[in-house]
Amino acid sequence: MFDGLLFDLDGTLWDSVDAICISWNRALERLAPEYAGTVTRARLLPCMGMLLPDILHRLVPELDQERMKPILEEVLVEENAYVAAHGGVLYPGVEQTLAVLAARWPLFLVSNCQDGYIEAFFQAHGLGRYFTDYENLGRTGLPKADKMELIVQKSTELGAAAIAPVAMIRSVVKLEGKDAAKKTERWQKIAREAVKQCARVSAPEVRLPRKLSAMREELNALDVLIVPWEDARDGSVADCLAPFAQKEDVSVGILIGPEGGIAPEEAEWLTREANAKLVTLGPRILRTETAAIASQTIVMALRGEME
Repeated sequence: MFDGLLFDLDGTLWDSVDAICISWNRALERLAPEYAGTVTRARLLPCMGMLLPDILHRLVPELDQERMKPILEEVLVEENAYVAAHGGVLYPGVEQTLAVLAARWPLFLVSNCQDGYIEAFFQAHGLGRYFTDYENLGRTGLPKADKMELIVQKSTELGAAAIAPVAMIRSVVKLEGKDAAKKTERWQKIAREAVKQCARVSAPEVRLPRKLSAMREELNALDVLIVPWEDARDGSVADCLAPFAQKEDVSVGILIGPEGGIAPEEAEWLTREANAKLVTLGPRILRTETAAIASQTIVMALRGEME
C-alpha cells in the first residue's frame, strides 16, 4: 500500500544534458569566453546528479573561487531560462505513465537541482499537473540523500576496522557540535545493523567528523595511506600494497574525497604530512560513494580476502 510515489528528475523522467550544455556554454561565453564550448555531453554525463558547484569545478577546474561565483550564478539563470523555453527529451511513455499513476496516488518530485529548475521542467513540458508537490536542494539547502550512510554500510560489509569522516575544503555538508555527534550516532547504528547482515563479529568504530589537519598523527600511524584522486596520472592500489605482499597484518587507510573532489592543496598536504600515496582508479570519474566501495574492494582482492 503506497501513500504516494516519489520521482527524481534528471535521468528518470527526461534527458536534459544537451540543453544544459547549450545554456552553460552560453553563460561561459559571456563571462569566461576562453572556456566556451568546453561543456560537452561526454564531459557532463558523468557529473549528472552532482551538486552544481561541484559540476562546474569538475568541468572547469582552473577557475578560482572568486571567479567561479558570478559564473555559477549566470549559469543557473541561463540554464533555467533555456530549459523553460526549449525543454529536454522526455523518455518514452513518461506523460502517459504519470497520468495513470497520478490517478491512483499522489506524485512528488525531488531533485538535487537548483531553485527554479523543476519549475522550468514543468513549464517546458506541462507535466506539473500530475504532481502534488516538489522539492529541491536549491530551496532546502539539504541533499536528497545521505551518501555517508551508504558508505558506512558498505564499508562495514567490506571489513573496514574504523570509519573516520573528515571535513575537507570541498565538502558539501559541514557538521559540528551536536549535529556531528547526532550524525555519528546514526552512522554507528547503521554499522551495527550492517554487521548482522555480513556476519562480522563486531562493528567498526565510526569516529566524530574532524578536519583533515587534525588527523595527521592518526594517518601517519598507518602502514600505508591510499588516496584515490581524479587528478592522479599514475600510481595504483596494487603498487601501494606490493611492498607488504609478504606481511600478514597491514594497516591500510583509504581516504576518499568529498563530492567536490580533493583540492590540490589537500593532495599536496597529504603527500607531505601523511606520506599518502595518490592513485588513480581508472579513466572514469567516480562518485564519492562509488570510489569508497571500489577502492576497498580492490584492497580486499589484492590482500586475498575475497578468495
